Amino acid sequence: MIHLVKGPHAWTAGELLQVVRQRRATSRSKMAALTGLSPSTIAARVESLLSAGYLLEDGEQSGRGRKPRTLSVNADLGVVAAVDIGSRHTRIGFTDLAGTLLGVVEYSAPDRGDAATYLEWLTQRIQSGAAALDHPSHRALRGIGVSIASPVDRTTGKLIHPMHLPGWNSIDPAQTLSSAFGVPVVVDNDATVMALGEHRMHYPRVANMLYIKLGSAIGCGIVIGGELYGGRSGGAGEIGHIPVDAPNYRRRCQCGRDTCLEACFGGAAISEHLAIRGQGSEGDADFAALAAARNPVALEVLRDAGTHIGDAIGTLCNVFNPELVVIGGKLSQVEQLTHALRASLYARALPLNARDLEVVVSKNAADASILGAAWQVIDLVLSTELVNQDLADYAETFDSTSSSTRRIDWSTAPASTASSPSAEIRISGG
Repeated sequence: MIHLVKGPHAWTAGELLQVVRQRRATSRSKMAALTGLSPSTIAARVESLLSAGYLLEDGEQSGRGRKPRTLSVNADLGVVAAVDIGSRHTRIGFTDLAGTLLGVVEYSAPDRGDAATYLEWLTQRIQSGAAALDHPSHRALRGIGVSIASPVDRTTGKLIHPMHLPGWNSIDPAQTLSSAFGVPVVVDNDATVMALGEHRMHYPRVANMLYIKLGSAIGCGIVIGGELYGGRSGGAGEIGHIPVDAPNYRRRCQCGRDTCLEACFGGAAISEHLAIRGQGSEGDADFAALAAARNPVALEVLRDAGTHIGDAIGTLCNVFNPELVVIGGKLSQVEQLTHALRASLYARALPLNARDLEVVVSKNAADASILGAAWQVIDLVLSTELVNQDLADYAETFDSTSSSTRRIDWSTAPASTASSPSAEIRISGG
């Protein structure tokens, strides 16, 4: 979420960049009308953003009978690397600063028993991926976003007892990657990141939204008032550990309990339930095939799973009263499960909370993590604070050299001075 200050205000260049990003004003004249600043002040602020490469200006010079020149964010100012570390895979993508996906590569996850070895492997893959990009600013890596299937303490950046990454407790991936690349790194829980990706790309005007990730793990990303909500330490949305009353489906969770929603009805759990009942299943993709064949055992298990998951989400809706629930992850493609989920959700939600509630399947389930991780970094590197600091550093250098040459060649530089290890960002969340 981009914040603007209301009322009388000095309006820094960084804040004017946010005005353009929000498309509240895309010309100098509209900026003046919005902010109350004089045309000369607007001109000075805009020129600094143009000189630094943050903005582009198209069209003819404004004058009588001519349309104002249009300002836009320079999407080619650099690229962002986005990493999705799942329980069974690693996906690495790159976007420009407009969030346009430039490419994604998926890797079978190497052995992640040793975090240091894995992060070294990941560093090499990010380096080779950036070098292979066919993009004007492919060498200007501005930051790295990481989506990971683990609770992340946003106060320290460390992973906290990741159920699907044994041996990674208290590991700080942001510190390792920031040291390797010299750019800001944002690490966050996968469900939270997926919520941001879905919200930013498809539902930017929705104020309150829940994103439910259904895969091997079950999690929830929360958007309140248009902003991600992570709670005090970043642990909000861990719905996989909500207790369920399902005696026929109990499995021991890695947290030690045997009634957790994820342990009973996550993707791995459903595979095991089917195998125990004589219906071999190697992965989530088999669920739909068994259900399509009207396999009675598969139908029963999937419907029971959907019912219990929907009941848990319905309870969340009674707490948060969202207008939208998005179902994502691989299990979101299994219709028999999602149909039962919807019915159970609406049955559990109180009438007032269900009245205007819409439940939909994710529009970009495959890339939600990549896009969300990228947007967390884009919001950071284009934030008011970092942009103002970058412009101040440029002005100081400009004055000392009396040169009109931009201090950074964005086509070749690895990052701006604001993107240094000292500017490392460990975790993002509301």
